[in-house]
Amino acid sequence: KTFTAFYPAAFALWKRHELFAPAAGKGGLACGKFIEQEKVCIEVCVKNGVTILPQVPYAVVPYLFNQSKYALITASSVGGSQRAVLEAMSCNTIPIVMSDSEKCAEYVKESGFGIVVDPDVDKIKEVLSKEHKFDNDGRSYILSKYSADIYAKQLHEGIKSIL
Repeated sequence: KTFTAFYPAAFALWKRHELFAPAAGKGGLACGKFIEQEKVCIEVCVKNGVTILPQVPYAVVPYLFNQSKYALITASSVGGSQRAVLEAMSCNTIPIVMSDSEKCAEYVKESGFGIVVDPDVDKIKEVLSKEHKFDNDGRSYILSKYSADIYAKQLHEGIKSIL
């Protein structure tokens, strides 16, 4: 793996790069839309040696997940990032999510793949410094819940229910 932690998210305050950057440091990769009014998000990444990319095409994101040991998703409870958690799981990249982001933590808890940690730089660093093993893998969870076949069956059942 090239990067310790990857974070695909807009450089916006609610994504909390002030947690990501000092925890991931030089092993971090962050990419996303630059928000002109919130330059502090990029500045904290630069200060901590995080590699920064602008928003990349969606087709590139799985390659970046696969080059990373962890998906460190520091979004707040209003910050979204649920899709990033699911995308990380589909690549078997271990998601680390914040305990105060119920939406992101829900997938980690349900799947048994990933780590929920308090939004504290020292606690995040501690998680990043350890080896983690899981009984489940993220890709199996994704395929059991969100495969094209399951989606088609749900659509079929939905259509049948209104006919």
